[in-house]
Amino acid sequence: MFWTEENEWKEIVESSVGSYSNSQKRKGDDEISADSEKEASCSDEMRSIPKLKKHRPLEDSAEMRSIPKLKKVDSAEQQYAEPLIRCVWRGNANVWHGQSEFNDRYYRFNAFLSSKSCQGVRRMAGELKPGIQFQMFPRSYLWPKSFRRSGPTDDAIALFFFPPQPEDEKSYDSLVNEMICDDLAMTAYVEDRDLSIYNDLLIFTSVELPWQCRRYQGKFYLWGVFRRSKD
Repeated sequence: MFWTEENEWKEIVESSVGSYSNSQKRKGDDEISADSEKEASCSDEMRSIPKLKKHRPLEDSAEMRSIPKLKKVDSAEQQYAEPLIRCVWRGNANVWHGQSEFNDRYYRFNAFLSSKSCQGVRRMAGELKPGIQFQMFPRSYLWPKSFRRSGPTDDAIALFFFPPQPEDEKSYDSLVNEMICDDLAMTAYVEDRDLSIYNDLLIFTSVELPWQCRRYQGKFYLWGVFRRSKD
């Protein structure tokens, strides 16, 4: 009797398990069928979406070619000439002019190389004597031909001239103002002993330079350039 009940119990369990398995199988088949229908629906929707037009790379397009390309600017081109820290000459300048107000006037200057000066300028700066005789002329008389075409830039500056001491600033400023107002320039002979020739040291005011370079520490100043002497 016990065996029979046990067999009947086993049949009930197996029947329940079989029913559950069949139910899960049908559920799985239904899910697979639903997924297939969903995939088919998605495929239909994807086919209905219009394909995007393939464009050429932007740099090759006509629109890009019509945009002007900016010129690459070296950072060095954006830097203007400045006086180097070390003084290369200090001395007295005797300024002579036909007018009595400039006759035998003495000034003290310190000269500084430009940050854009070349090796030849450095050599000529070493030839400057402690005392220099300058002559004053109308600027147009001393103005180099190369400056007449387009004017000087800061590249033309060979030397900066400044007063050495605060007590020299008044006379220096007075000289600069006189040269600006009367449109004057100065010149002196400088011997190049290496080449056995003379060069002109021409001194102009900073108002002749581009506006970005006309003032140093808020004030106008004197600058010089060397030129092969005509004599």
